[in-house]
Amino acid sequence: MFDREEETLMRVAENINQGFKSSDIDEYIKSGISLGKKKKRRAKMRMYTSVVALFTFIMLITSIRISPAFAYYVSKVPGFNYIVKLINYDKGIKDAVDNNFVEQINASQEHDDIVFTIKDIIIDNSKAIIFYSIENKGDHRFVNLHNMSFKDEKEDESTIAGSGWSYFINKDMNIYKKLEESVEIDFNEKSQIPETLLISIKLKESKGEGYSENSAELLPYTWDFKIHIDKKKFEDMSKRYTLNKNIEIEGQRIIFKALTITPTRMALEIEYDKNNTKKILGFDDIEIVDENGENRSTIINGISGTKIDDYNEIIYFQSNYFADPKELYIKGSSIRALDKDKCTVEIDIENNKLLKAPDDKFILNSVNKGDKELILDYKVISNDPKDKDNHYNSFHNGIKDSNGKIYQEHRGTSSSSSSVSSTTSYITIDSKIKSPIYLNISNYPAWIKGDFKIKVK
Repeated sequence: MFDREEETLMRVAENINQGFKSSDIDEYIKSGISLGKKKKRRAKMRMYTSVVALFTFIMLITSIRISPAFAYYVSKVPGFNYIVKLINYDKGIKDAVDNNFVEQINASQEHDDIVFTIKDIIIDNSKAIIFYSIENKGDHRFVNLHNMSFKDEKEDESTIAGSGWSYFINKDMNIYKKLEESVEIDFNEKSQIPETLLISIKLKESKGEGYSENSAELLPYTWDFKIHIDKKKFEDMSKRYTLNKNIEIEGQRIIFKALTITPTRMALEIEYDKNNTKKILGFDDIEIVDENGENRSTIINGISGTKIDDYNEIIYFQSNYFADPKELYIKGSSIRALDKDKCTVEIDIENNKLLKAPDDKFILNSVNKGDKELILDYKVISNDPKDKDNHYNSFHNGIKDSNGKIYQEHRGTSSSSSSVSSTTSYITIDSKIKSPIYLNISNYPAWIKGDFKIKVK
């Protein structure tokens, strides 16, 4: 069966590293753990992120288009299989793989018996997903990314709006030997995608019986790569639909401005009326649906949105670029929103006291103030059965003290049960911080509800 395609597959497979152990993204989802750091440029990225710089390779691309059956066959071959495992939560990226929209790289560098390999990349005008592996050829234990920095050929970082990845949780490299994951890069839409992408990678390692951020030591090496980007491969692969359509739910007006579709995602531009009495915090069930009822939800493991300001944002959805449906609709019924005068939490950090909160759903467990770090431990309670899967890590903009100075969170841990979201935030401070402090709420269990359906095409 598929003789010609099978022959092509075998030629490609010869160039792919054999043997792998997937990093198993379900482990992160089920445990409710999302670790990382935040990096902000022009826009705010809604996830724990870290940003990074420098790496070298020449892109290769196979020009064949593959059928779904052939794509299934490809997914069974070691080397392609790992991509399917890493992106099986995203229908759009699976479509990209099915349509051979993957650039093969296979560039490696080795330091101290650790081989870092850039394996493949999926890239368009919107973002890039870089698939990589870390291989242990020595006696290393719990290795993780410490930092990745990205620059263009002029060593300018402004091309990249942000990036993000997940940590390997308790993956002992004496057992697994090779770990595989991906890094997502978000391009600054006001900049040109570079001809060359420079990436510099720093790793850290824990030697104990499990990975610990506190005990991890920075390795004294840098894995540098350089990627040439053939922009002609995707320069025309974008579809934009101007909408400018309004909805009003419980007196709150929302404007859907435009939808842009690329192979890696769909970007929905939204504006909130400045005269609204509530701050819109997010959509619970918004989705994009075609004429057959096939839905594309928001991106659940990656950069899910860009906050432009208090009244404008972009929400990212799994792409249907390759499906190319005849009709498209934006649908939803539940929106998280909070009265504007209830959107600030006030805490006395000298006396460990909560001074102001939206309601009794917010509970301050403890405040631990040191010379250089402030640790806030709090939880948010929601008894709505439909809300059991939401996680309320409520603050993403740092804190402001009584002098008006902003202090940023450098680390955070979180967990959730059926009704409680617990968060510990670690904030870098100095001796001049003045109590009380103020935190702006970005997510909370409060809603406005009403069905809406917007036609895109």
